Amino acid sequence: MNILKTIKKNKSLRHKTIAQILSVVCVFLAIGIAARDYLTSSNQTPLSSEPSSTQIVVADSTPVQKSNVSADAASITLVSQKGPIEDKRLLQVEKGDTMASLLTDAGIGKEDAYQAIESLKAIYNPKNLKVGQIITVHYRKENETAPAALISLRLQSSIEQEVSVTQKDPGKFNAQKHQIDLDKVLKRITGRINSSFYQAALAKGVPAEVVKSAITALSCDVNWQHDTKVGDYFEVVYYEYVNRDGKSVKCGDLEYVAFSPKGNLKQAYRFQPVNSNAGYYNAKGESVVKALLKNPIDGAKISSRFGLRMHPIKRFTCAHKGIDFRAKKGTPVVSAGDGRVVRAGYYGNYGKYVLIKHSSDYSTAYAHLSTINVKVGDRVTQGKVIGGVGSTGNSTGNHLHHEVIYRGKQVDPLKIKQLPTKKLDSKDLKHFLRVKNEIHRKIASITPQSQFADLGSAEKATLKG
Repeated sequence: MNILKTIKKNKSLRHKTIAQILSVVCVFLAIGIAARDYLTSSNQTPLSSEPSSTQIVVADSTPVQKSNVSADAASITLVSQKGPIEDKRLLQVEKGDTMASLLTDAGIGKEDAYQAIESLKAIYNPKNLKVGQIITVHYRKENETAPAALISLRLQSSIEQEVSVTQKDPGKFNAQKHQIDLDKVLKRITGRINSSFYQAALAKGVPAEVVKSAITALSCDVNWQHDTKVGDYFEVVYYEYVNRDGKSVKCGDLEYVAFSPKGNLKQAYRFQPVNSNAGYYNAKGESVVKALLKNPIDGAKISSRFGLRMHPIKRFTCAHKGIDFRAKKGTPVVSAGDGRVVRAGYYGNYGKYVLIKHSSDYSTAYAHLSTINVKVGDRVTQGKVIGGVGSTGNSTGNHLHHEVIYRGKQVDPLKIKQLPTKKLDSKDLKHFLRVKNEIHRKIASITPQSQFADLGSAEKATLKG
């Protein structure tokens, strides 16, 4: 009995122990399964009813999209989405280029290029493009392969103006002009002659057109071929215009010129009287324009003077009733004064010949011309080109035979007294004196008076106004 009880008791303990062990195993299995599920879920992207996306950047810096995928997706798809391109380009005109070819070569659509050019024609002729000219083009492209849509173009049409074309609506362009602001700067150049006034002034940087204005302004008082000598002082004052880059782009009018041939100071001031054109006047307010110029050829030298001489062809002594100026064939010959042409054509030993009547007393003649630019009846002004130097008629070489005729008789041009000059009336004279003083005030502000140290006392006093 005791043995059976012990066996039964042990069997009950064994069953209890097995049950406990199975219970513990189940607990551990449950914990393991829970841990597995937790770890698995933490490594997956949760699903959502609405797909979302995240931008990433690939090596070429092009934004692409990383799309969410479902649980059974095998890969991630990258889709390129390049945006519109907007930029500006500078196009330089080369030989053979046209506005159309420049735009289309730059990728602008043909329709935009055509419409833009048609609009531009209202204010600027595209055929006027010059080699080296710069065109600024502003455009937009939807993608790399699409033609560019022109937003605007701009170019400088002249020294003081730019033109532009801007697209307001698709296919519609508006053309406009834009004024370029230039700074007006007063320039003062001084120097001394070492060969000729023209060459000396050019060497100092005076623009050629200003030098020519200075020569014309003083041509009635100065014989540029015979009155000048090395060391003569000159002064030129004029305006120049400077662009936004500080570069001089054009010169303005000559405002003042002073020249001292053989120490005899000559001056000319630019002044515009009321109800009249601007001109040049001496320090007294008298017009520098005399009745007749002393030299009808710029820069020509006298080769034969007025009076008795050995005739180069006839080989005997006879009266030479004019002055000969030696110059190359075709050199321009100008009218010595205002007047009316009374003869123009071939005239015996004179060859091609022009006769101009200036007043009831004075006429001038021009002989041996190669060409004649005027006809009988024409009104000419002082300085107008009437023909070119030649050797027609009784002549041994290219030159101009020039005569001054007073009351029907040839007289020595170098000895005649010039006709009275035009003087300003009292109101204009007061205004002129104010302008003259203002010019000298500006000159003094540009260069201190100590700069006149190389002048004589008389010159200094006169230049101070």
